[in-house]
Amino acid sequence: QGRCSGERPFEVARRSGHVDAIPDDLVQAVRQGKCVAMVGAGLSYPAGLPGFEGFLKAIAERAQVQLGIPAGDSYDDLDGMQFKLAELLGKQRMCSIMRSMLYLQGPLPVAMQVLLHAFRSVPFASVVTWNWDNILDAHYTKVPNNTSGFLSVLGAAPGQYATGGPLLKMQGDLDDVASVKLTQADYEERSAPASDFLRHLHESRTVLYVGLSLRDGGMGEDERRAGGPHYAILNDVSEERRKQLQQKNVHVLSYDSKATNWRGNELILTELARQAHDDSRGTRAAA
Repeated sequence: QGRCSGERPFEVARRSGHVDAIPDDLVQAVRQGKCVAMVGAGLSYPAGLPGFEGFLKAIAERAQVQLGIPAGDSYDDLDGMQFKLAELLGKQRMCSIMRSMLYLQGPLPVAMQVLLHAFRSVPFASVVTWNWDNILDAHYTKVPNNTSGFLSVLGAAPGQYATGGPLLKMQGDLDDVASVKLTQADYEERSAPASDFLRHLHESRTVLYVGLSLRDGGMGEDERRAGGPHYAILNDVSEERRKQLQQKNVHVLSYDSKATNWRGNELILTELARQAHDDSRGTRAAA
């Protein structure tokens, strides 16, 4: 079918059933400065950066370390591989390899620029990322991954920061090796304060997961989220998976990856920003 004149890409995808409608509760949370983005490797994919599993494999190859990583492992299994790499290489060397892989210089690929623009168009109260890359660094105000940074995120108010809202890198900043969480001891040391922070965050804010698969394992991934409702942009979600996540208080915004050419994050974020900025929309739900 032909595209109607002036019809937005999201409308075309929505009319064809290739993307879910955006819930009004999510739009209102963004408008009220109560929505926090929680970001994973999927956001950085258009920049050519690997997901967690591919990332660990690439580090092992660069370091010439034999490390078997079966496909489809849980977060817990992949964390175990990470701990092993950190033990074998040492924190300083591993961080150096990670910087060489993840820190991008010069213009980003066009697809990444488009997605980054869509992401930045949404006035999130703050951004919490599990990524080590530097794609978001220049666009938000970095805060430390400790109690001070946790409080900055929990207390963030619209317009408080001149350069975007606070950006909390949960795994640490590769420019500050001491802050980076790589070893099992690192994770055990920060487990209690980080868990408390994530619980308070979900209790007090609406969380939108972007670029996170929400597979089993990992910090809090097997638990029902407090507060909410919370939301996740995910591709090709089955009804069974949708129900599983809803039991964890995570409501899915799914998109058809093939039909949208993997542009689902961009389409949904662009439309979310449009609706959040559209004063005439009132409290009507997305069509």
